[in-house]
Amino acid sequence: MMPDDIDIDLFRQLEQELHRPDIRSSREAVSGRLADDFLAFGSSGRVYDKHLTINSLAQEEPSDRVTLPEVRDFTVRMIGIDTVLVLYHSVRQADGDLPERTTLRSSIWKMIEENGLASRNNRASGCAALSSCYSGTQRSSSNRDAR
Repeated sequence: MMPDDIDIDLFRQLEQELHRPDIRSSREAVSGRLADDFLAFGSSGRVYDKHLTINSLAQEEPSDRVTLPEVRDFTVRMIGIDTVLVLYHSVRQADGDLPERTTLRSSIWKMIEENGLASRNNRASGCAALSSCYSGTQRSSSNRDAR
């Protein structure tokens, strides 16, 4: 894959799918999008492997995932011959007593071979997430002063 060949829309779709309640609650769907050695680093600093990520997402309460976050400043950078780094802001709008929340997100995705063992990770896209990081939650300025 060459830098000009990066399908930004594909990676945006993959990231946004992982925000959808129907995907998050499906162990099979999440498993199919994550590499077997997947690691995620939560904003709290907690480290999640593939198994823990699948279980945590499946146990979310429906009220935890009512509104989908808005994706802003989405970029994809090639960091290897078959690997890309995805960077964006995930913004959850203010809802009732909950303030707007912006999270900086990064993910590493690897293109996978159709005939290889890794192809079982995500046959539909030909990609598997290797790592994800959620850093620094920011609240909107109007709510930040109220703390």
